[in-house]
Amino acid sequence: MEAMRKASWSGVSHLVSGAARHVMQGVIRAGDECHNRGNYETDTIYELMVDRFYDGDPSNNNPYNQANSYDSTGTNINDYFGGDWQGVINKMQYLQDMGSRPSGLPAHMIIFVNRTSKPATAPITTATTAIGRETTLFRCPLGSWAVFDNMVTSAHQHGIKVIIDFVTNHSNQNDSSEQGGFYNNGTLMGTSASDTQGYFHHYGTRADTQTTRWDYNIETLQIWLTTHIQNGAIIGYFQNAIKVWLDHNIDGIRSDAVLHQDPAFLKIWQDYINAYKPVYDFGEFWISTPDSKYGDYKTFQARTGIGILDFELSNVMTGTFGTFSNTMNDLANTLAIRQATIHT
Repeated sequence: MEAMRKASWSGVSHLVSGAARHVMQGVIRAGDECHNRGNYETDTIYELMVDRFYDGDPSNNNPYNQANSYDSTGTNINDYFGGDWQGVINKMQYLQDMGSRPSGLPAHMIIFVNRTSKPATAPITTATTAIGRETTLFRCPLGSWAVFDNMVTSAHQHGIKVIIDFVTNHSNQNDSSEQGGFYNNGTLMGTSASDTQGYFHHYGTRADTQTTRWDYNIETLQIWLTTHIQNGAIIGYFQNAIKVWLDHNIDGIRSDAVLHQDPAFLKIWQDYINAYKPVYDFGEFWISTPDSKYGDYKTFQARTGIGILDFELSNVMTGTFGTFSNTMNDLANTLAIRQATIHT
């Protein structure tokens, strides 16, 4: 139940290691206080999938009493495994100890509350997930807002920050069941089949051969229906949604699929966060060289105010220290490219 993904970041590098990730170094130089939400440089970031972490409240494992919703054996990845906010609270000392330093200095830890699976049979709303079915609520099996608040409070008492995973690029899977539908506080806003307000783009799924900026920004990413983030109603929807989470004292945001979004929207999005309650926001910009969008990648943070994860450096680091498919020379060359093209 405590299986976690780990990764390692140096600067904004994102090192993926098998089924687990461990994020080691943050991004901005400043103080080390837990309340400093703009600085992760001295922090250890541990990414966890709440449902797969620890079961702190068995009473919420199967709130709808559905046979295909909860798997107590933890083998069917499409079902809930029982992890919840209370489980994170129960293991907060463990998380703090994991971030402790050999020198005995206080831990600087960040827990990254990441996505969890959605059973196809569960009639529930979702948030902080790979899909954007509902961004102002979360799944009942995780617990209530009160327990989430207790988790954040406990984290802060242990010197730990809390980051959430947030999706603005797309809503739900565009299939015969969901039709990409998304909700606002439990109320259905629209679907691909009934989009009278223009909440979605309807240009079909981007093919691998479609690589222009327009293709990436407008066309559908895999099976997830792309939201029309140029629509003022959608902009307001996401601003109101992130305000809910900021009001519950989160410390940071990991923005999903920023490569696939209009930078103008992302600038508006980040400006809103900075004006309301500034927290550090970093995005998933999946790219490697050579790529026609590398110029966009280099200037992305300056244009939007959102940090980015360096997957290319991550892959080379994994190959150098993990699978040994890369050499130290490969790593040195990648770092030299970073120094010459991004950090100058």
